[in-house]
Amino acid sequence: MQPSNLLVSAFGVLALIIAATWSWRWRWLPIVTADPPATKRVGDSIRTLAAALAAGLIAGAIVLGVIGRLVMRLAAALSEDVAEGRLTDAGEEVGQITAGGTIAFVVFIGLGGGIITAAAHLVLRRWLPQRAWAAGLVAATLLAGTIGIADPIDPANRDFAILDRIGLTLVLLLATAVLFGLTFMALAARFEATIHRSGPRRWMPAASLIVLAVPPVAFASFVYVAIRSLVPTAVLGWFESDSTIRVGRALIIAATVTCALLVVRATGSILG
Repeated sequence: MQPSNLLVSAFGVLALIIAATWSWRWRWLPIVTADPPATKRVGDSIRTLAAALAAGLIAGAIVLGVIGRLVMRLAAALSEDVAEGRLTDAGEEVGQITAGGTIAFVVFIGLGGGIITAAAHLVLRRWLPQRAWAAGLVAATLLAGTIGIADPIDPANRDFAILDRIGLTLVLLLATAVLFGLTFMALAARFEATIHRSGPRRWMPAASLIVLAVPPVAFASFVYVAIRSLVPTAVLGWFESDSTIRVGRALIIAATVTCALLVVRATGSILG
């Protein structure tokens, strides 16, 4: 086995253990804490933003990035007899794991996917199930039924035409999506609880704000904080009222069922 393949496998297994531990340990934490006083809305918005970004960056790098790369390596290893040396849909040679390719995968797929998930979480979190494990399963289904069927489990993806044991590859891809959803929500809940308390650990998630150096992330973050801070309290109260939350949760349920059906249809088409 090539040294690069060995390193990817070793780090992938370690990342799997870490992500599974976090997901299990913090599975019962609530993903939304009590609302702060109106006079602290700016600070609370920034802290909530930092917690979500920290969860997205860490879960994205570890699960989507490192474990995702491991899944790619496993899929290639299972197909070496029929796919060795052929080019994937992304233009990569099957069986060749390079340091540059791995870093690019972790940055663009892992960190990029984590930031997108954090943004969606900030918008939808009050409509999601309030325990981390349940919210994680919903998030995984929504991601698989949108971004997932647009690329990794797209029936038109040429990778499925050159890989062997497609069924096992699909299981690994969907399991990665589930683990990402569970890990992200567990970390988001943990950081949400930590960052609103006093103590040295309170500022650990704040390191995630370094990504505000990226202009699109900075702009979206500014809009979020401005809305949370400047919108009249009565409007926020309506948005966070019980009746609005019930409607939002009904929409989330409908979207989750729809995404699950889309995933089933996509996997059926690939296997067929």
